[in-house]
Amino acid sequence: MQTLLKRRFRCLEDITERFDASGGIPTFNRRPPITNKREGQIIMKTQSFTGEPRRFTFPGLVFLTALLILFLCGGAPASAQPIPGQYIAVFAEDVSNAGDAARELGNQFNVNVSYVYRHSIRGFAFSGAEQAAEALARNPRIAYVEPDQLVYTTSEAIDLIPTGVRRVGIDEDVLEGISPGGVPVDATIAIIDTGLDPGHPDLNIDPDGIRFYRTRIRGSFQVVSDDNWHDDHRHGTHVGGTAAANGQIVGVAPGALLTAVKVLGSGGGHTSVVIAGVDWVAENAERFDVANMSLGGGFSLALNEAVTEAVAQGVVFTVSAGNNAGDAGDRSPASAAGAITVSAMADFDGLPGGLSDETRESNSCDEPQVDDFFACFSNSGESVDVCAPGVNILSTVLDGGYEKLSGTSMAAPHVAGAAALYIAKNREALSELGGWEKVEQVTEAIKVSGWQFGDYGYFFGDPDLYPEPLLNVSSLLGYTPRADFAVDVVILSPPDSSEFVSGALIGFEAMAGEESEDGWADRTNDILWASSVDGFLGQGGSISANLSDGVHTVLASVTDYSTAFSAWDAVDVLVGDGGWPAEPNTLEIETWTDREVYVHGDTMFCDSIVTDGPGGEPVAGASMSFRMVDADGGIWTHSGETNDNGWYGVKWDVNANQGGLGTYYITVTGTKEDYEDGRGTTTFEVVDELESEPPGALEGVVTDADTGKGIGGATVMIGQTGPSTTTGGDGTYSIEDVEAGTYDVTVSATGYQPETLTATVNSDQTTTLNFALMAEDPDDPGEPDPGDPGHVDAITLQLTDNSNRQWARVVVEWSVSGTNLGEVRLDATFVNGGTDTETFAVSGSEAGGTHEFRERQGHGDVEVTLTVFDDESGEEIGKDSETENLTP
Repeated sequence: MQTLLKRRFRCLEDITERFDASGGIPTFNRRPPITNKREGQIIMKTQSFTGEPRRFTFPGLVFLTALLILFLCGGAPASAQPIPGQYIAVFAEDVSNAGDAARELGNQFNVNVSYVYRHSIRGFAFSGAEQAAEALARNPRIAYVEPDQLVYTTSEAIDLIPTGVRRVGIDEDVLEGISPGGVPVDATIAIIDTGLDPGHPDLNIDPDGIRFYRTRIRGSFQVVSDDNWHDDHRHGTHVGGTAAANGQIVGVAPGALLTAVKVLGSGGGHTSVVIAGVDWVAENAERFDVANMSLGGGFSLALNEAVTEAVAQGVVFTVSAGNNAGDAGDRSPASAAGAITVSAMADFDGLPGGLSDETRESNSCDEPQVDDFFACFSNSGESVDVCAPGVNILSTVLDGGYEKLSGTSMAAPHVAGAAALYIAKNREALSELGGWEKVEQVTEAIKVSGWQFGDYGYFFGDPDLYPEPLLNVSSLLGYTPRADFAVDVVILSPPDSSEFVSGALIGFEAMAGEESEDGWADRTNDILWASSVDGFLGQGGSISANLSDGVHTVLASVTDYSTAFSAWDAVDVLVGDGGWPAEPNTLEIETWTDREVYVHGDTMFCDSIVTDGPGGEPVAGASMSFRMVDADGGIWTHSGETNDNGWYGVKWDVNANQGGLGTYYITVTGTKEDYEDGRGTTTFEVVDELESEPPGALEGVVTDADTGKGIGGATVMIGQTGPSTTTGGDGTYSIEDVEAGTYDVTVSATGYQPETLTATVNSDQTTTLNFALMAEDPDDPGEPDPGDPGHVDAITLQLTDNSNRQWARVVVEWSVSGTNLGEVRLDATFVNGGTDTETFAVSGSEAGGTHEFRERQGHGDVEVTLTVFDDESGEEIGKDSETENLTP
């Protein structure tokens, strides 16, 4: 039933990962792997220009991740908000001087470079026309171009008082241990946010912060920086307090040095500006242990890669998962590889167990927030690494004040403080590791030391059944790695593809193996059950549930204590009489142009054949979309439908003045109800002039059919107008400088019946074509007396398929014998309704020849009819027909 899984959960196709071909381990350029993070679509790229995101497979254990994500796709992610005319470009390879390269490309493509990124990603922000951005994206020096977009803080204001720091395991005893007598924690945290309040008494702030912002300079927007990093919103100050306050309230890492990297104004900003802040942190990586990003917008590959490259410099990045109650993999920087992505949970008493009766209404949720439950607004999914309190979090705000805010913005700095604590405690050991190894060690320590599903300190209601650990600082400070032994899960009943009547109480049974991390305890009682339709079903080795009508994929999973990675098994069940849905076919599209190279003034024909799979039947009535990107970046579009033969074609007059010289990229997309969409691609070149192909040659020998001796003086003619030559005494002939093509070649000689054959002459090659002529009959009585009615003795008609992808072509070989033969007419009727006629004037008692009919778009049956007419009266005296099926 794996195909059913694939069909029912199309959101799986949105997941794109970087995996090597060996075993599902994510790979990153110039650095070892840290964690699997989901990538999304880039707007433009140089690889194919098909509008498709890069696709990678899910080998090895990573298929588990793919399956679990099926349960995360119930709602659409919040859409990105691109800024018109603003873009971010990333170089395809390292450049020695990013500034010079950016300015050179800016001048070449007439765009205004607003900021150059040198230390995280290598690239630049710029403003310009969309056409210029698309043209720049095709430059081989550019990996991709994406729109700049709006970025917002991820918090919402509330009124109730939280105890978030206590909930992550810091009580009075732990606090005295990590900050005896209020001594500041020896670590530095960059707060990439709205700035910090320099006058807040609870915060230890580095005066050498920085602000990045957009401003108009000489008519165009630029990203610039200054030292005005003061918070004019409150968000950044609140985040900084949760991480490191040390006064009337304390953060997780009390007194840690905070550096403001102001990239947001009053609640919003631009991706290009945020990347500038990340770039600055990467440049000054030696100053920072941790960087927190409690912000997010739509998916941005550039922002993700900037964060990943900064992580490679040894800075731990903690980022908020986002507040869309959806998949964090659709957001940036939540989906950045190497970053620690943090989801949020609610807590009202600072204690585990869900003991508080307090609840809290939220504008983001239909149901009230409940103590120790996953926050209703929080994003979740494969990209999330750890959970922390994020509802009613008390922290510092402007003017020395305190306030309660909610959001994954509030959860992330708890983890930032925890990372700072761990680094401060283990600085000497970590200093011996490289950048990635250091971050990997910190990340693993935070994840493994956290409360795991099944622990008393864990929370309830994880929506995706892929439970991330809950931050546990007290355990983190005593962290020692635990060995990992995978857990096996097997569903015993019901069998896969079982069917049940509506309303049936269905029993589910599974077993799980033992795990050493829990003293080799049997994990069967920890099995979680979930339906792809109805959601969470229950816990344990045996449960019963009523399922709604429809097709369900039921998943049984157990989380490994050491890695927080789930083992699973799944079955498909049908409830009710709706039946199993039919598997849709996928449209298979083959697209090509009639030539590979054109010059100005030529006509380009692009043909597509749509079938219901490789080698399948043609699909008629499919909606087709043609998109061509010319050499100058212009876009040409066309739409239509396939005909009865599954054919769709576009004709375009090549105009180098409009599209330029170079490569043109064509993408043809097909859609039809009950089919998966299909896509075909091809390219062609437009050049100044075509290189002339060298001609070929034709040679052979003309012999007597009875004796085999050569016939001298015979005339050999190509086509009806030449070139021609005469055979030598031995019957041989040779014709030089024949342009490549297919020709009818006729030989005539005195005393012999003429003969016509077809020859294909190739460029710079010699084609051999031999003739054997029949002698004229000396006893032939000649023409019949006038008035004698003509008649036909015999007709032969043979059809040969000579088609290619561009043309339906049939070769007709015919002969006729009789008396008073005056004219022979060939009529061809193609399947698409096209017709063609050819007539031959004949005389005598025998005649024959070869002719080719061809028709564009005419693949399928062709009927050819031969009609013979009387020499004197012109009346029909004989007729025959044949049918041939022409295939490309």
